[in-house]
Amino acid sequence: MFTRLLTASFALLLCCVLPIHAAPSTTAAAPEELHAPGGGRVWVYLPRNPPAGAKLPCVLIAPAGSRMFHGMTLGDGDQPEHLPWVAAGFAVVSYDISGPFPEEQGGDEPVIRAVTAFMKARFGVSDGLAALDVALAKYPQIDPKRLYVVGHSSAATLALQLAEAAPDRFKACVAFAPIADVGEHLKEALPMLDGAVPGFADAIRKASPSSQVDAFQCPVFLFHAADDANVSTDSVVAFKDALLAKHKAVEYASVPSGGHYDSMIKQGQPKAIAWVKALDQKQPK
Repeated sequence: MFTRLLTASFALLLCCVLPIHAAPSTTAAAPEELHAPGGGRVWVYLPRNPPAGAKLPCVLIAPAGSRMFHGMTLGDGDQPEHLPWVAAGFAVVSYDISGPFPEEQGGDEPVIRAVTAFMKARFGVSDGLAALDVALAKYPQIDPKRLYVVGHSSAATLALQLAEAAPDRFKACVAFAPIADVGEHLKEALPMLDGAVPGFADAIRKASPSSQVDAFQCPVFLFHAADDANVSTDSVVAFKDALLAKHKAVEYASVPSGGHYDSMIKQGQPKAIAWVKALDQKQPK
């Protein structure tokens, strides 16, 4: 019953269903795969031929496509979000998010386990920080003082959550088409989710970026396309205005077209990379 009701409820909540990805480049080097203490995969890319002895800035990127109540696993379709940063001279770390949705399994229990694991991992925050620690331990050339967190769609929400949860670690945050108020986004399904996993509704409301505006310390880059059918312009602008009202450093970029995914790949990423590189040039080397 739970699974059937959940499926019906989320037919209307397609905002963060897995976006259509472009084919990954076949010429780029594959990432090295590591594993976090809990077993989740961690992908690490290093730019080719960096200056000898140079410390590398690093971007932390989660996989997008979660419905905001479960985790995600890495796939080749995530690489178009990784490779432009590598080409720009950044190390990139990406990682599995606890509690992926059990697409091939029937019944309530697998779904409940996924929701529980996702909540236990602080909706992916713990996964992101663990992945970063694994990468830093393996690659001394990554500069721990020049870390940036980036994401698209559901992963943009997680990027914002990481930035506010670990303000001492990240120099800036980039969020492409984020869901800032997760409680509002999930409002139709929250009673059911909370009945299946007690405490979920309260935890997700508290963890929403819109509830943690005071905690942001690093600069935030927000990007959105006006014709995005999944995330409304009003919701992104409202979050931007909430940050500005608290005197937070915010850069907001909008474009008239491109939709939810293509606008990020074709227009958002170049803008964000230029913005982060400008900030990084000011960091002590």
